[in-house]
Amino acid sequence: MKPLAIAITGGIASGKSFAAEIFAAKGDYVLDADNLVRQIYAKKEVQERLASRVAGVVQAPHQGIDFAALRQAAIADNSLLDWLEGLLHPQVRAIYVEALAGCQSECVVGVVPLLFEAAMEDLFDRVIALSIDQPTQRDRVLARAGMNENWLRLILSRQMQQQQRNSRADLVVSGTLLFEQLQQLLLDTRQKWLRDC
Repeated sequence: MKPLAIAITGGIASGKSFAAEIFAAKGDYVLDADNLVRQIYAKKEVQERLASRVAGVVQAPHQGIDFAALRQAAIADNSLLDWLEGLLHPQVRAIYVEALAGCQSECVVGVVPLLFEAAMEDLFDRVIALSIDQPTQRDRVLARAGMNENWLRLILSRQMQQQQRNSRADLVVSGTLLFEQLQQLLLDTRQKWLRDC
C-alpha cells in the first residue's frame, strides 16, 4: 500500500523541524529538504558549477562550500538565488520522487520550506503549514549563527506570504505551541488522515 505522503512547510524558523521530529518519533520516514540541499552541495559536479558561477565560495579542491560567502554573494546579487534554485530544486524533487516510490512506512514526511514556490505540492497527499508571528520569527532567525537582518529580508522576499501559504494547506499549526500541544495535534491529525486514505 502506498504510504501517506505529508508535507510540512512554513516560513523560516516557524518550527518545521520540530514538527518533523514528532513524526520521526512515530517511526515515519522523514526527509528534510534543507538536509537534502546540503547533500547536493557536497557533490563534486555541483561544487564545480557553483565555482564557475561565483568566485570564492567553493573551498578548493572540492573541500566544501563557504556558506557565509555564498550568503553574502546572494545578498549582493539576487539573480544568484534564482540560479541556485534552478540547480537545486530539480534534484530535491527527484530525491522526493524516489523516496516516495520506495518508502515502506505508513507515512513519509517531507519538510519542504519552499513547497509551493518550487511547485512540489503535487508529490504529497496532505500539507501542514507552520505559522508564526513576525517578531518571534525574527528573534529565532537572528539567534542562529551566521544570520543577519539582510539575509533574513532576502529569505522572506523569496518565500510565499504566510496567509497565502496557509490558505493552500490542509492543516495550519502555530509554530509557538507547547511541545505536548503540538504533538497531540499532529498525531491526532496523522491518525485521522491515515483512516481517510
